Amino acid sequence: MKGYWLLIALGIGLLLGWFIFRQGGSGSGTTVTYDTLKVYSDTGKHIVNIPKPYPVYQDTGSIEYIEYDIDSAKIFQAYVSLHKQLYTRNIFDRILKDDTAALITLCDTVFANMLMGANLTYQNRTPVFYITKTVTIAGASTPLSHQLSIGADLNYNKGNLGYDIGLIYQNKGVAYRYAYNPLVGEHSFGVYARLWPRSRSPAVK
Repeated sequence: MKGYWLLIALGIGLLLGWFIFRQGGSGSGTTVTYDTLKVYSDTGKHIVNIPKPYPVYQDTGSIEYIEYDIDSAKIFQAYVSLHKQLYTRNIFDRILKDDTAALITLCDTVFANMLMGANLTYQNRTPVFYITKTVTIAGASTPLSHQLSIGADLNYNKGNLGYDIGLIYQNKGVAYRYAYNPLVGEHSFGVYARLWPRSRSPAVK
């Protein structure tokens, strides 16, 4: 009969040990916090007005004259054409960069054969990104509330092997234990308080 009860106790102990190992402990005393910072990119358009530039060098071309037969009508038509071109306002809009990073455009205005000014437009297209900081504080032992455990004890006394099955309820550093020995029909009850280590705030090192 004793061998029968011993096999039962060993089976219960192995089953409980496997269950506890599978679940894993939660009182490691390590606190992990996550701090996420959301950074916004400036996606608005910025327009910069560039003033009228002044030439630092002028190329007048060739000074060699070639004689042609004078045609007053052609000379007048050429003058009218040049006059129209000279006093026509020409706007050149150029795209310098257009991708997922930025949009950059340059708008030039040319009048009377001179560059009158320019507008530079810049738009940041960098997407919103996140910065996550992980802080791990080791050694911060904080007791868990409302823990219930089940287990078995083996005892040996003067050649007699016995066992009992117990329940332990723990709440905020105080444990209550109940055990029952089916071999002799004995019940026991105990109260335990935490002495060391004492719980402390995770922020204290």
